[in-house]
This record gives sequence, C-alpha cells and structure tokens, in this order.
Amino acid sequence: MRGDGTIAWDGADASGPGGPKGAGAPRRVLRFVRRAVFLVIAVGIVWSAIAFLSFRSAVNERNDQLPEDVRAALAPTDGPAISSSQVTLLVGADTSAHRVKTGENGKRGRADTLMLMRTDVPSRTVSFLSIPRDLYVEIPGMSGQHKINEAYGNGGLPLAIRTARRVTGIDINHVVQVDFDGFKDVVDELGGIEIDNPTQIRGPRNTQYWFDGGRWFFPKGKQTLDGKHALAYARIRHVDDATIARDPSESTDLGRARRQQRVIDAIISEVASPSSLRHPRGVPRAVVGPLTTDISASEMLSFGFGKVWSKGDNNLRCRLGGDPEDNGDGSVIVPDERNRAAVRMFLGKQAAAPPEDQYAAGCTKGG
Repeated sequence: MRGDGTIAWDGADASGPGGPKGAGAPRRVLRFVRRAVFLVIAVGIVWSAIAFLSFRSAVNERNDQLPEDVRAALAPTDGPAISSSQVTLLVGADTSAHRVKTGENGKRGRADTLMLMRTDVPSRTVSFLSIPRDLYVEIPGMSGQHKINEAYGNGGLPLAIRTARRVTGIDINHVVQVDFDGFKDVVDELGGIEIDNPTQIRGPRNTQYWFDGGRWFFPKGKQTLDGKHALAYARIRHVDDATIARDPSESTDLGRARRQQRVIDAIISEVASPSSLRHPRGVPRAVVGPLTTDISASEMLSFGFGKVWSKGDNNLRCRLGGDPEDNGDGSVIVPDERNRAAVRMFLGKQAAAPPEDQYAAGCTKGG
C-alpha cells in the first residue's frame, strides 16, 4: 500500500486509464463477440427478407395467372390459415405437349394426381385424402359416369374442384396445380427430398410398362431422392411380381396415391425447413414456378408452419376407394359406402381406421 492509499501493482504501471496491463483484452474480445453476433443476426434478417420478398413476388405472379373462374369455384375460408382449418385440392397435371396434342383425357392434358390436404394449425394436424384417378363418378355437366380425372381434362381446374366437392361433400378453399414438367426442377432445387419407403419397389421386366424409359428400383427404408427419382416414385404404377407379393396394392392406383402423399409431404417439409433459405432468390422461384394456385405467400408460410407445428400422431393419410371393375371405360373403381367413413376420418369426425383391403377406403394415423 502506498502512502496515498493506492495499491501498488508489481511490475505494472497503474497510472494509465486501462488499469493493469492486459486488462483491456477481455473487453476487446467481448466487444468483438457482440459485434459478430449482431452482424450474424443482421445478415440473417436481411437474408430472410430477401428470401421472403422473392418468394412473395414469385407467388404473386402465379396468383395473377389464375383464371377468375377457378377462384369462383372455391369456397370461402372461415378465417386466416394460421387460425382455422383449410382444405386444398392438389392436382398433379401432365400437360406435356404429347398429352395436349393427342387430346388424351381432354385438351388440357390429364390429372394424374387428385388429393385433398387439410391443414388445421390450431389442432396441430395435417391430413391427406387421395382420390384415385380411376374412381368412377358423375361429373357435373357430363352425362353418365366417368373416371374422375376426366373432369380436369374436359373442364380444367374449375370442373376438377366442383367434381371433388361433389364426390366428397367437402368445401374446397384453395387449389394448387403442379405441372409435372417442372416437378423435377423443384425437388432438385431443394437439394432432394427424404422419404421413408415401407417396402422394396422394383419396376416390371417388360419394357412396355417401364416409366420414363427405365426399370426403377426403390429399396426399403429412408432414402434421399433427386427430382428424376422423386417423379418416378410418385408416378410409376407397374411393378414386378416380387413387389406385388410383398404388397399387392403397389400395383394399383391406390398404392401410387400413397407414394404421392409421401412425396408431397416430403416437399412441404423441405420447403418449410430453414435449409430452403440457403439460396434466397433461386429456391422460392423454383418452388412456385410449376404451380398454378390462389394461395398467397403468407398463406403458404402458414401451411408450412402448420406442417412443422403438427404432431405426427395427429396426422392422417387417407384415401377413397371402392370395387375394381372392367367396363367400356377400361379399369375403374366403383365407389362404395366406405368412402363416407373415410371422409369423416379425414375431417376428424371419426376415429381413423386403415383400409380393409388393397382397394378399400380408409385412413392410417401418423407420419
């Protein structure tokens, strides 16, 4: 202790404003860390803002191209997507030049996928209801009965919406048409999607029934698919005898609908994940590029949040079904009373029950 009452620091000059030698180093490190954290947060905010603005701009472009007669066919919602249950019709359309030129299934191409998605954020539930394209039903404005996918081919999205509502009795609030020509690009832009395949699937030996020029093989278990493989997984219908022996439904339209649910679910999960923001301008535009939809950017984000927020045990994978028959329109599925129960399950008004056979309607829980 000095005579003036100050403490003498051995080997250090205490007269400077910084105190003992080296005491400023921890402060400088702390200031650096604070600035680095602030910079990371600022960059993250700017990056997210760029991603959202690009996403909103791309979605607005798709919204502007939706014809008014499509909007007129949709039912109003009960409130914002973040706080109410909403039902969306998902239409996977093959609008390739070949389909349109030949007029197969009408002059608009054909609908290979018809599916209802119900998102209920408050109850943390996302449910899918697949409608087999060969379901034999009455289509508004057309005489007799037809395969349900003819509704899109003959009347586009408005007729597809009205027919789906007539068959299920469910009001449809939104519509999303996915053009298969751009489907592969979406998956590739996302860096692939992960699916959990419950059974090994292999295409048939007969080259006549190959999809897209190849005999596809998908092993059992979790795997990451690029765009080309994801499209094949969602669309192949013909499989070999060994696959049929493991699961006969894989050779039917209902088995394919189940795979389509997995693919769409995986795409939604990937879009809703933080990894989709790695390329803030490329990914959003690539994702919405093949879409025709009325859903706004904020509603899409709400659906994405609903997917992330949902509890796996609450979610449902449902399908309509019936009795297979061969008639003048080829192989068709004639609806039966079990479809009514499946619709109630899909809406959460009845406990889920799995299909009784490979063509029956029903729901499985989880996923």
